[in-house]
Amino acid sequence: MNHGRDSIYLSIDDDKNLSQEDLTKVVSRRFSFVRPGYSFRVTEMEGALALAQLEEKDKILRGRAECALYYIEQLKPFENFIQLPRVRPEREHAYMMFPIVVKDKNIVKNDLVMFLEEHNIETRDMLPLINQPVVKKHFGEIEAQYPVAEWINKNGFYIGCHEKISSKEQAYVVSVFKEFFNNII
Repeated sequence: MNHGRDSIYLSIDDDKNLSQEDLTKVVSRRFSFVRPGYSFRVTEMEGALALAQLEEKDKILRGRAECALYYIEQLKPFENFIQLPRVRPEREHAYMMFPIVVKDKNIVKNDLVMFLEEHNIETRDMLPLINQPVVKKHFGEIEAQYPVAEWINKNGFYIGCHEKISSKEQAYVVSVFKEFFNNII
């Protein structure tokens, strides 16, 4: 059962010990929806887990916010290259993921994403919708009609941001970004 997704990515460990070429294929095809209309989920189990997590909600949200704030502070020196999330002071953000958009035209998102992946930092595209295979099949090439979505599809991605990422792991993530940007400065 693969949720209507592209069958290249059937298991959580499909990206382990892959060649550069195969890793590139897996990364580029994550969350590629090829069939319309359904998404199988074990909703009762998800609901039970969610209910249990409600007891820890404040702790979880606080931990995610702390992780995100660390990334924002540490990656600020690279704001000429990437757009970091900004949340208005009167608002809160749950940081299910940490969004990054490459804004320097001389940097190819895929180069940064693959550099992170090669250093065991998993990424996800910012769930592209209008360029999904199933959308193209039913509506054609419509991405150019939505320039902001097209720009985000071309330049945006997520990294993990949750309360279980240790300070050592957070520092490692930042060090890999620094290594990437220091190589191009």
